[in-house]
Amino acid sequence: MFNLLSAECFKLRKSKNLYICCSVVVFFIIFIYGMLLLAENIQSGNVQNGTGGVYVTQEATTEGLIMENLNVLDFYQQLFTGEFISILLAIFVSILVVEEFKSGAIKNVVGKGYARETVFLAKFFSAAIGVALLLLVSAVVTILAGLFFLGEHALYPGILADFGSFFGLQLWMSVALSAVFVLISEIGRNVAAAISAGIGVVIVSGMLFSGLDMLFKGSGFHPSEYWLICMSELCPAGGFETGYVVKTVVVSLLWIAVALAAGIWHFKRADVK
Repeated sequence: MFNLLSAECFKLRKSKNLYICCSVVVFFIIFIYGMLLLAENIQSGNVQNGTGGVYVTQEATTEGLIMENLNVLDFYQQLFTGEFISILLAIFVSILVVEEFKSGAIKNVVGKGYARETVFLAKFFSAAIGVALLLLVSAVVTILAGLFFLGEHALYPGILADFGSFFGLQLWMSVALSAVFVLISEIGRNVAAAISAGIGVVIVSGMLFSGLDMLFKGSGFHPSEYWLICMSELCPAGGFETGYVVKTVVVSLLWIAVALAAGIWHFKRADVK
């Protein structure tokens, strides 16, 4: 297992996939900060409304400058309320896993006598490490760019503790989500199919679980509270209660266990070409 993990980490370090995805994260964060700065300049009258395709309504101009009402934790939380991070993780994991099947590397490893469950787990841990690095890059860039764009409004007393807690919970959920994407990629074994299926899960599942919430309306049971993407989007930026933290960790672990069990079961029975 250790030799496989070492080999996976080496391939991850040499993978262009990881560096491209990290670059996309950096560009996206700086781009959003830049758009917010442009919107603030439009608010203050320094730039004409509509410049760069950015329009600020009259109502927004009475609510105070955008940058004055924003800190790095608020910004970081907004990254997870949309589907950008989840879709990027789907693409990253899909390419990482399917490349091994396309190149024949998986067949060579299995042919050397390694147990298939060991091979699958090594690939999951590799994906989890890559996901953790992506999230770490996003957190560091958010803070550093926030200090540049937001100035004194970027931080408040105790924000690093809140930021660390929020990051930790998002990391748990993202690693669990990566297990789901590893399962999808192992079943698909085609880059286009795996990416399409992963993105489809990200987009469709939100609507599906919202519909299930309506179905169970009035019962006190909310299925969306147990689906990783919905949990990530609804994760608060502070005031974490012990019960919420424990629930998030437990649900994430359950999804990891289910995805890995299903993936190992399929991988042990499917042909490796």
